[in-house]
Amino acid sequence: MTFSGTSQLIGGSTATGFRSLTISAGSTTTLASNISVTNSLSISGTLDPGAGSGFVVSGAGTMSVASGGQLLVRATTFAGNYATSGSKTLSSGSAVNYAASGNQTVENTLTYPTLRISGSGVKTPAGNLPSLYSSSASQGNIYVDAGTLDLSSYTANRGTSMAGGTISVAAAATLKIGGTGTFPANYVTHSLASTSTVEYGGANQTVTVEVYGNLTLSGSSGAVTKTMPASALTVTGNFTANQAAATSVAFTAGAALTVNGNVSLGTETTFNGGAFSHSIGATGRTAEYSPAARARSP
Repeated sequence: MTFSGTSQLIGGSTATGFRSLTISAGSTTTLASNISVTNSLSISGTLDPGAGSGFVVSGAGTMSVASGGQLLVRATTFAGNYATSGSKTLSSGSAVNYAASGNQTVENTLTYPTLRISGSGVKTPAGNLPSLYSSSASQGNIYVDAGTLDLSSYTANRGTSMAGGTISVAAAATLKIGGTGTFPANYVTHSLASTSTVEYGGANQTVTVEVYGNLTLSGSSGAVTKTMPASALTVTGNFTANQAAATSVAFTAGAALTVNGNVSLGTETTFNGGAFSHSIGATGRTAEYSPAARARSP
């Protein structure tokens, strides 16, 4: 069975069974009931599991997503929508979009050509992600379009076969990095919107040189030190440090720091400005310190 219309719906009062199912390029096919596939499910368009947490694709069939194809995930896990027991293949040029309006776990057994985070809530990998595709410069991308991608203590690096790839955090979206992790590696293009947020929220971590929107330093436990870059760092929005679940957070400038927005140092945070000249905001911007915060320079 082939679905090739621009917008199509698979419904029914009971689960619909298919021997083979094809979603053609240019077609967005949405489920309105559970389906099963015995042999193969081939997707060159978009497969949307439906409203809410969506419906389930089950059966023994294989699943392949071709270049230009996209899977939307609306359940709390990938398997909550795609429970077929056959092999699952994401071809170069395909994408998986975790699009629920709520928290989701990002499957860590798939090699993603493009990983999208949308909807709302927090999306957290189940473990280290396999290195994203790097067979061409246009492959191996992460787009945080909305909500929060919380890497926890896991990695989301791109492969190194060919330089390229984009990691993007859109306006009002957040990338949170925990553990001892640092910014995802091997992406040529880093696009951080001026109202996006990157949070280093784990233990001792290295902050990489980026043009950040909003930058937050926080801690997960104990006394935490963030190592700042040895090159000049720009924050186009606000720069915030807070202890969160840590007992303290400390960081020392490794080079000049420019913050176009506000600076806020929370309780039990220490900033050592070193011997550098820092630029904090335009007229009307503020630097806020809690009573237990410390900011010092030689």
